[in-house]
Amino acid sequence: MKILIITNKLKTMTIISNFITLNISNNISILLANDTQSAKLILSEHNINMIIWENDIFDLNFYKENLTFIPIVLVNDFYKNDTFTLKNFKCVSLDNLTHLSYFIHKYTSLSDTFENTKLAILKELMYLGFNVKHNGTKYITESILILKFYYKTNNIKDIYSIVARKHNTTSNNIKSNILKSINYMYCETDFSKLEVYFSLAEDIKPTPKQIILTVLKNI
Repeated sequence: MKILIITNKLKTMTIISNFITLNISNNISILLANDTQSAKLILSEHNINMIIWENDIFDLNFYKENLTFIPIVLVNDFYKNDTFTLKNFKCVSLDNLTHLSYFIHKYTSLSDTFENTKLAILKELMYLGFNVKHNGTKYITESILILKFYYKTNNIKDIYSIVARKHNTTSNNIKSNILKSINYMYCETDFSKLEVYFSLAEDIKPTPKQIILTVLKNI
């Protein structure tokens, strides 16, 4: 598990790092960023499972644009948060980090479930004939994970928008890559397999929405 601590205070970094080292038995790697720019670089290079963020420098816009799939814990010198923060985020104080241990164990379990689900999705897609190296296959996988863990909707365009923000691109680009991966799959796979899997009445390509929702149902 990789935890990113975002703080510009040496005190916060030291107290939290020492607490995790002394109290958490899991194999945890701790990375440090002192602002959103350095955090963005780390996020582009590492698979971060959880972020502990100094409340004084918390950037809500940065969070909405980049981090909606990563659990956030906000930390203060002492326990004092506004109503919005308490309603939307997990919060801890440096003078009492007891709950931080609970959050880490909880998110470790969630991370394991997430990774197991991702593997299950990829197995289904490979069974159908998708190439896992294609960007479109990756976007299909992420779309299914979003629907399962984060966002319930029947409007696949909403999911494309979320995936697009994550990859700093457009919804049209996400859809285009997904369609390319579907075209590849359709050419490589015997239709009889697709006919049964998607309950197709005639020899037609399944739609992106059909693929995403059917695989979601089958995992």
